[in-house]
Amino acid sequence: MGKTLAAYAVFAFRNWLETSFQPNLFTLDDLHKLIAQGDAEIPTVAYRQKLVKKIIAEFNALNTEGTYFQSFFKDEDLYQPGVTKIEIAASDFPEDMTIAGTLWGYTDRDKFAQGQGGFYRFRAERDQTRGILKLSNKEEVVDDTTSSTTAMSLDAVAKRIDRVIANFLVGNMYQSVYLPAERIGINVFRTRINSQLINENLSNPAEQPTSLERYPYPIEAYIRFLNGSLGLLTQDYGQNVSELGKRILSELIPGKFSYDEDHNQLQYQLANDQAARNIKFSLVSSSLKSLFGLDLFLRKQGMGYLLLDEPEMNLHPERQKLVADLLFGLAMKLTPVVVSTHSDYFVKELVNQVLQSKISDPQHLGSTQQVSVYEFTATGVRDLGDITEREEFENFDHTTNQINQRYYQLLDQLEDDGGSTDE
Repeated sequence: MGKTLAAYAVFAFRNWLETSFQPNLFTLDDLHKLIAQGDAEIPTVAYRQKLVKKIIAEFNALNTEGTYFQSFFKDEDLYQPGVTKIEIAASDFPEDMTIAGTLWGYTDRDKFAQGQGGFYRFRAERDQTRGILKLSNKEEVVDDTTSSTTAMSLDAVAKRIDRVIANFLVGNMYQSVYLPAERIGINVFRTRINSQLINENLSNPAEQPTSLERYPYPIEAYIRFLNGSLGLLTQDYGQNVSELGKRILSELIPGKFSYDEDHNQLQYQLANDQAARNIKFSLVSSSLKSLFGLDLFLRKQGMGYLLLDEPEMNLHPERQKLVADLLFGLAMKLTPVVVSTHSDYFVKELVNQVLQSKISDPQHLGSTQQVSVYEFTATGVRDLGDITEREEFENFDHTTNQINQRYYQLLDQLEDDGGSTDE
């Protein structure tokens, strides 16, 4: 099993968690009580243990029939029920519950239809000292601002609150995005491939289609992500990206992408081009094609996991370093990032970033606990631990040392034969 398939497995879990899993921690009866009382308290530790146990049991049970994974990988030889297993454990869930509070307004559809008001502000806030999640639900008078709020049935409201609580307890459950190594070709032939997939009954593997499609679901999901996100090209990165991140992006993508909806065509405009000339997407550099999906992801509101296969693809070493800096900054802003890479430049720059984070930390831990690196070799997978404590990365450095050693041997041989190394 290689790095890409490992990333696929992570995405298989995230996709199921986001599209199929029902927490059922907060029910319609709970909502009626919350509306009547206005406040409620949830013990976070007990609820989290219950939720994690439920997620593990239901996801691991998917291996019994294996239809979800077979549909996900689109390869009967790759995933074989009863032989292959993809499982999760309690250690796969982050311990830190980082959401400090959330504010959300909704309108009770039935009360609003009867002219009885029914606009509420729902809030969930963590009381770390007491180990509880405090819920409040206050009814307000409908005014010009709140009357335009989308009205929802109470059943839909209960399900949304259920997801909010689960999201708080086990990490963000927003839609994750997988940027596959095939993204350059997919970006160019997006429309053609999408039409083919539609004809082949494209569907989420969680829906258990009756026939297997041609492409692995991560490929299909990327095409869906592109098609559904092109409108984001007119939006700014906003709070998703720090000012440093925006400066890095301006170096990686010095111009801007745009979408011509009338002609269903992607374009790129060079920076500081007074004539505002647009270049067809198919003609831009492979490095820009490689970065296009990342650019769209960073414009999303409510970013989930980012899974990125070979971020160094088609990039000069200096740009590989910039991508490492960008992704590290994104991860430190609590957007989980999963990367598979062959790049020595990327890994070494990641080491530098973790080292830098230790300088201002009295305990010299920095972001060590937030960064995990695993080495994939023919003999298996191993956790490299604190990457700043490693003098070399054998997976990369062994080859580099071999090349350098041969270089000097050849120079010595050339001198012994009477040649000149200055020629």
